[in-house]
Amino acid sequence: MRQGCPDGKNPGPAPTALPSHRAAGYPGAEGCPRVVAGSDRRAKPTRLMVASRGPVLLESTIPIVPKAKHRVTFFFLGRLKDFLTPKQRGSAVQYAFAGRPAVKDAMEAIGIPHTEVEVVTIDDRRVPLDHPLDDGHRVVVQPRDFADAGTRFVVDTHLGKLARWLRLLGFNTLYRNDYSDPEIVDISVAEGRVALTRDRGLLKHARLASGYWVRANVPADQIHEIVECFALRERVAPFTRCLICNAEIHRTEKEAVAPRLFPRTCREQEEFRHCRGCDRVYWRGSHFARLQALVKSVMNWA
Repeated sequence: MRQGCPDGKNPGPAPTALPSHRAAGYPGAEGCPRVVAGSDRRAKPTRLMVASRGPVLLESTIPIVPKAKHRVTFFFLGRLKDFLTPKQRGSAVQYAFAGRPAVKDAMEAIGIPHTEVEVVTIDDRRVPLDHPLDDGHRVVVQPRDFADAGTRFVVDTHLGKLARWLRLLGFNTLYRNDYSDPEIVDISVAEGRVALTRDRGLLKHARLASGYWVRANVPADQIHEIVECFALRERVAPFTRCLICNAEIHRTEKEAVAPRLFPRTCREQEEFRHCRGCDRVYWRGSHFARLQALVKSVMNWA
Protein backbone atom coordinates (compact mmCIF):
# COMPACT_ATOMS: atom_id res chain seq x y z
CA MET A 1 0.00 0.00 0.00
CA ARG A 2 1.24 3.48 -0.77
CA GLN A 3 1.06 6.54 1.34
CA GLY A 4 -0.63 9.31 -0.63
CA CYS A 5 -0.39 12.47 1.35
CA PRO A 6 2.10 14.69 -0.57
CA ASP A 7 3.23 17.64 1.53
CA GLY A 8 5.16 19.59 -1.13
CA LYS A 9 8.05 20.85 1.80
CA ASN A 10 40.14 22.91 18.15
CA PRO A 11 39.60 20.13 20.64
CA GLY A 12 42.83 19.79 22.65
CA PRO A 13 44.64 16.66 23.77
CA ALA A 14 42.67 13.55 24.65
CA PRO A 15 42.39 12.87 28.40
CA THR A 16 44.38 10.01 29.87
CA ALA A 17 42.19 6.97 30.42
CA LEU A 18 41.98 5.44 33.87
CA PRO A 19 42.28 1.66 34.25
CA SER A 20 39.00 -0.14 34.38
CA HIS A 21 37.97 -2.50 37.18
CA ARG A 22 37.18 -6.13 36.57
CA ALA A 23 33.77 -7.45 37.50
CA ALA A 24 33.53 -9.78 40.47
CA GLY A 25 33.30 -13.08 38.64
CA TYR A 26 35.74 -15.97 38.27
CA PRO A 27 35.74 -19.66 37.38
CA GLY A 28 34.29 -21.79 40.11
CA ALA A 29 35.00 -25.33 41.12
CA GLU A 30 34.67 -28.12 38.61
CA GLY A 31 34.72 -25.71 35.71
CA CYS A 32 31.34 -24.19 36.54
CA PRO A 33 31.12 -20.43 35.95
CA ARG A 34 30.87 -18.61 39.24
CA VAL A 35 29.29 -15.27 40.11
CA VAL A 36 30.00 -13.51 43.40
CA ALA A 37 27.62 -11.11 45.12
CA GLY A 38 27.12 -9.62 48.55
CA SER A 39 24.35 -7.73 50.30
CA ASP A 40 26.52 -5.86 52.81
CA ARG A 41 28.70 -3.58 50.71
CA ARG A 42 31.03 -0.92 52.06
CA ALA A 43 33.03 1.49 49.93
CA LYS A 44 36.30 3.40 50.14
CA PRO A 45 38.06 5.92 47.89
CA THR A 46 40.60 4.32 45.58
CA ARG A 47 44.00 5.77 44.62
CA LEU A 48 45.00 5.17 41.02
CA MET A 49 48.15 6.15 39.10
CA VAL A 50 47.88 8.22 35.92
CA ALA A 51 50.93 8.47 33.70
CA SER A 52 52.97 11.68 34.27
CA ARG A 53 50.26 13.23 36.43
CA GLY A 54 50.87 11.67 39.82
CA PRO A 55 48.29 9.95 42.00
CA VAL A 56 44.62 10.81 41.57
CA LEU A 57 42.06 10.30 44.33
CA LEU A 58 38.73 9.30 42.82
CA GLU A 59 35.67 10.67 44.58
CA SER A 60 33.56 7.87 43.13
CA THR A 61 33.60 4.72 45.21
CA ILE A 62 34.19 1.09 44.35
CA PRO A 63 32.17 -1.43 46.39
CA ILE A 64 34.02 -3.91 48.54
CA VAL A 65 32.28 -7.28 48.28
CA PRO A 66 32.55 -9.26 51.50
CA LYS A 67 33.86 -12.78 51.21
CA ALA A 68 31.13 -15.02 49.85
CA LYS A 69 30.04 -17.56 52.42
CA HIS A 70 27.30 -19.39 50.55
CA ARG A 71 26.73 -21.00 47.18
CA VAL A 72 23.74 -22.16 45.14
CA THR A 73 23.51 -23.94 41.80
CA PHE A 74 21.35 -22.52 39.00
CA PHE A 75 20.01 -24.52 36.05
CA PHE A 76 18.64 -22.26 33.28
CA LEU A 77 16.46 -24.00 30.70
CA GLY A 78 15.43 -23.35 27.11
CA ARG A 79 15.87 -19.90 25.62
CA LEU A 80 17.18 -18.53 28.93
CA LYS A 81 20.55 -19.97 27.89
CA ASP A 82 20.70 -17.20 25.27
CA PHE A 83 21.64 -14.82 28.09
CA LEU A 84 24.57 -16.93 29.27
CA THR A 85 28.14 -17.09 28.04
CA PRO A 86 29.06 -20.08 25.85
CA LYS A 87 30.86 -21.66 28.82
CA GLN A 88 27.86 -21.22 31.11
CA ARG A 89 25.42 -22.76 28.62
CA GLY A 90 27.03 -26.15 28.84
CA SER A 91 26.81 -26.55 32.62
CA ALA A 92 25.12 -25.47 35.80
CA VAL A 93 25.96 -21.99 37.04
CA GLN A 94 27.46 -21.69 40.50
CA TYR A 95 26.45 -18.50 42.31
CA ALA A 96 28.39 -17.48 45.44
CA PHE A 97 26.98 -14.85 47.79
CA ALA A 98 26.83 -13.37 51.26
CA GLY A 99 23.60 -12.53 53.06
CA ARG A 100 20.27 -13.73 51.68
CA PRO A 101 19.62 -12.23 48.21
CA ALA A 102 16.33 -12.83 46.43
CA VAL A 103 16.14 -15.22 43.51
CA LYS A 104 15.41 -12.29 41.17
CA ASP A 105 18.51 -10.38 42.28
CA ALA A 106 20.74 -13.42 41.83
CA MET A 107 19.35 -14.25 38.39
CA GLU A 108 19.77 -10.70 37.15
CA ALA A 109 23.31 -10.55 38.52
CA ILE A 110 24.02 -13.56 36.31
CA GLY A 111 22.30 -11.81 33.38
CA ILE A 112 18.77 -13.30 33.23
CA PRO A 113 16.00 -10.63 33.21
CA HIS A 114 12.99 -11.54 35.32
CA THR A 115 10.54 -10.74 32.49
CA GLU A 116 11.74 -13.83 30.60
CA VAL A 117 11.18 -16.21 33.53
CA GLU A 118 8.03 -18.27 34.01
CA VAL A 119 8.73 -20.71 36.86
CA VAL A 120 11.44 -20.99 39.51
CA THR A 121 11.80 -24.08 41.66
CA ILE A 122 14.16 -24.59 44.58
CA ASP A 123 14.78 -28.20 45.48
CA ASP A 124 11.69 -29.15 43.43
CA ARG A 125 9.44 -26.61 45.18
CA ARG A 126 8.00 -23.66 43.25
CA VAL A 127 8.92 -20.29 44.73
CA PRO A 128 8.29 -16.60 43.88
CA LEU A 129 11.02 -14.37 42.48
CA ASP A 130 11.46 -12.58 45.81
CA HIS A 131 12.21 -15.83 47.64
CA PRO A 132 15.53 -15.58 49.55
CA LEU A 133 18.39 -17.91 48.71
CA ASP A 134 20.12 -20.15 51.23
CA ASP A 135 23.37 -22.07 51.01
CA GLY A 136 23.17 -25.27 48.99
CA HIS A 137 19.95 -24.50 47.11
CA ARG A 138 19.42 -26.14 43.71
CA VAL A 139 17.53 -23.59 41.59
CA VAL A 140 15.84 -24.53 38.31
CA VAL A 141 14.61 -21.63 36.15
CA GLN A 142 12.17 -22.17 33.28
CA PRO A 143 11.58 -19.66 30.46
CA ARG A 144 8.32 -17.83 29.94
CA ASP A 145 5.96 -19.03 27.25
CA PHE A 146 5.14 -15.86 25.28
CA ALA A 147 2.43 -17.52 23.21
CA ASP A 148 -0.20 -16.10 25.58
CA ALA A 149 1.54 -12.79 26.30
CA GLY A 150 -0.78 -10.79 24.04
CA THR A 151 -0.48 -8.90 20.76
CA ARG A 152 0.00 -5.33 22.00
CA PHE A 153 3.58 -4.09 22.00
CA VAL A 154 5.73 -1.10 22.86
CA VAL A 155 9.05 -1.11 21.01
CA ASP A 156 12.30 0.58 22.02
CA THR A 157 14.13 3.15 19.94
CA HIS A 158 16.49 0.65 18.28
CA LEU A 159 13.72 -1.42 16.69
CA GLY A 160 11.95 1.01 14.38
CA LYS A 161 11.86 -1.36 11.40
CA LEU A 162 10.45 -4.13 13.56
CA ALA A 163 7.70 -1.75 14.70
CA ARG A 164 6.73 -1.03 11.08
CA TRP A 165 6.73 -4.76 10.31
CA LEU A 166 4.38 -5.45 13.21
CA ARG A 167 2.05 -2.65 12.14
CA LEU A 168 2.11 -3.97 8.56
CA LEU A 169 0.89 -7.32 9.92
CA GLY A 170 -1.88 -5.58 11.87
CA PHE A 171 -0.51 -5.61 15.42
CA ASN A 172 -1.00 -2.68 17.79
CA THR A 173 2.57 -1.42 18.23
CA LEU A 174 3.68 1.80 19.89
CA TYR A 175 7.01 3.25 18.81
CA ARG A 176 8.82 6.57 18.91
CA ASN A 177 12.48 7.17 18.18
CA ASP A 178 12.85 9.28 21.33
CA TYR A 179 11.28 6.99 23.94
CA SER A 180 13.29 6.85 27.16
CA ASP A 181 13.54 3.62 29.15
CA PRO A 182 11.26 4.98 31.92
CA GLU A 183 8.66 5.93 29.30
CA ILE A 184 8.69 2.42 27.84
CA VAL A 185 8.26 0.93 31.31
CA ASP A 186 5.42 3.33 32.13
CA ILE A 187 3.58 2.51 28.87
CA SER A 188 4.05 -1.23 29.31
CA VAL A 189 2.72 -1.15 32.88
CA ALA A 190 -0.15 1.27 32.26
CA GLU A 191 -1.42 -0.31 29.03
CA GLY A 192 -0.50 -3.95 29.53
CA ARG A 193 1.86 -4.00 26.54
CA VAL A 194 4.83 -6.29 25.99
CA ALA A 195 8.07 -4.30 25.83
CA LEU A 196 10.28 -5.45 22.94
CA THR A 197 13.91 -4.45 23.23
CA ARG A 198 17.53 -5.25 22.44
CA ASP A 199 18.53 -3.72 25.80
CA ARG A 200 18.73 -6.39 28.51
CA GLY A 201 19.08 -3.72 31.18
CA LEU A 202 15.60 -2.37 30.39
CA LEU A 203 14.07 -5.78 31.12
CA LYS A 204 15.58 -5.77 34.62
CA HIS A 205 13.53 -2.76 35.67
CA ALA A 206 11.67 -3.73 38.84
CA ARG A 207 8.26 -2.41 37.68
CA LEU A 208 8.32 -4.08 34.27
CA ALA A 209 6.15 -7.19 34.23
CA SER A 210 6.11 -8.10 30.55
CA GLY A 211 9.12 -7.77 28.29
CA TYR A 212 11.07 -9.73 25.70
CA TRP A 213 14.67 -9.49 24.55
CA VAL A 214 14.82 -9.64 20.74
CA ARG A 215 17.65 -12.02 19.84
CA ALA A 216 18.00 -11.34 16.10
CA ASN A 217 19.87 -8.34 14.71
CA VAL A 218 18.34 -8.15 11.21
CA PRO A 219 14.76 -6.75 10.97
CA ALA A 220 13.55 -9.54 8.66
CA ASP A 221 14.80 -12.12 11.16
CA GLN A 222 13.36 -10.14 14.06
CA ILE A 223 9.81 -10.22 12.70
CA HIS A 224 10.07 -13.97 12.09
CA GLU A 225 11.30 -14.39 15.66
CA ILE A 226 8.44 -12.38 17.17
CA VAL A 227 5.75 -14.04 15.05
CA GLU A 228 7.05 -17.48 16.03
CA CYS A 229 7.70 -16.77 19.73
CA PHE A 230 4.37 -15.00 20.32
CA ALA A 231 2.37 -17.41 18.12
CA LEU A 232 1.08 -14.56 15.94
CA ARG A 233 0.75 -16.33 12.59
CA GLU A 234 -2.95 -17.09 13.01
CA ARG A 235 -3.69 -13.54 14.16
CA VAL A 236 -2.07 -11.62 11.30
CA ALA A 237 -4.33 -8.96 9.72
CA PRO A 238 -2.15 -7.19 7.13
CA PHE A 239 -2.81 -3.66 5.85
CA THR A 240 -5.18 -2.73 8.67
CA ARG A 241 -2.91 -0.29 10.58
CA CYS A 242 -1.12 2.89 9.67
CA LEU A 243 2.61 2.26 9.35
CA ILE A 244 3.34 5.77 10.63
CA CYS A 245 1.07 6.34 13.64
CA ASN A 246 -0.29 2.83 14.43
CA ALA A 247 -3.97 3.83 14.21
CA GLU A 248 -6.40 1.57 12.36
CA ILE A 249 -7.09 2.43 8.73
CA HIS A 250 -10.54 2.17 7.13
CA ARG A 251 -11.95 2.11 3.63
CA THR A 252 -13.13 5.44 2.35
CA GLU A 253 -14.90 6.70 -0.75
CA LYS A 254 -12.77 8.00 -3.60
CA GLU A 255 -14.72 11.23 -3.70
CA ALA A 256 -13.78 11.98 -0.09
CA VAL A 257 -10.05 11.94 -0.83
CA ALA A 258 -9.91 12.89 -4.54
CA PRO A 259 -8.88 16.54 -3.89
CA ARG A 260 -5.74 15.26 -2.12
CA LEU A 261 -4.59 12.86 -4.84
CA PHE A 262 -2.25 13.24 -7.79
CA PRO A 263 -4.19 13.26 -11.09
CA ARG A 264 -2.66 9.95 -12.22
CA THR A 265 -3.50 8.27 -8.92
CA CYS A 266 -7.05 9.57 -9.15
CA ARG A 267 -7.39 8.12 -12.66
CA GLU A 268 -5.84 4.70 -11.98
CA GLN A 269 -6.98 3.83 -8.44
CA GLU A 270 -10.46 3.11 -7.13
CA GLU A 271 -9.91 1.69 -3.65
CA PHE A 272 -8.59 3.88 -0.83
CA ARG A 273 -8.09 3.64 2.92
CA HIS A 274 -7.90 6.50 5.39
CA CYS A 275 -6.06 6.79 8.71
CA ARG A 276 -8.07 8.75 11.22
CA GLY A 277 -5.04 9.08 13.46
CA CYS A 278 -2.73 11.06 11.16
CA ASP A 279 -5.09 11.73 8.21
CA ARG A 280 -2.98 9.82 5.68
CA VAL A 281 -4.52 8.15 2.66
CA TYR A 282 -3.40 4.72 1.42
CA TRP A 283 -3.97 2.91 -1.85
CA ARG A 284 -2.49 -0.02 -3.79
CA GLY A 285 0.52 1.74 -5.26
CA SER A 286 3.48 0.42 -7.20
CA HIS A 287 5.12 -1.21 -4.17
CA PHE A 288 1.98 -2.97 -2.90
CA ALA A 289 3.11 -6.24 -4.52
CA ARG A 290 6.42 -6.03 -2.65
CA LEU A 291 4.62 -5.57 0.67
CA GLN A 292 2.36 -8.51 -0.13
CA ALA A 293 5.45 -10.65 -0.79
CA LEU A 294 6.91 -9.61 2.57
CA VAL A 295 3.71 -10.58 4.37
CA LYS A 296 3.63 -13.90 2.52
CA SER A 297 7.23 -14.63 3.51
CA VAL A 298 6.32 -14.20 7.17
CA MET A 299 3.21 -16.36 6.87
CA ASN A 300 5.06 -19.18 5.08
CA TRP A 301 8.25 -19.05 7.17
CA ALA A 302 8.95 -22.09 9.30
